[in-house]
Amino acid sequence: MLEAKRALDQAEKSWSDYWHQLVLDHFPPSPNANGVIVTLPSGKSVTIPYPWGNGLVFTPDFRVAFPG
Repeated sequence: MLEAKRALDQAEKSWSDYWHQLVLDHFPPSPNANGVIVTLPSGKSVTIPYPWGNGLVFTPDFRVAFPG
């Protein structure tokens, strides 16, 4: 059970890092932006603008992403 929990935690962290980077690739951070402050794996802290800070929802074909 502990190994499964560690694997789940790692998968959730990896997914979170992935979508933060995906959002930042398409919406560069602004110094004045209101949003969610995240720390990337590189150690850099950035602000994900609202409403993108709550996650992403994809269409079934993964072509379009919407704020979650």
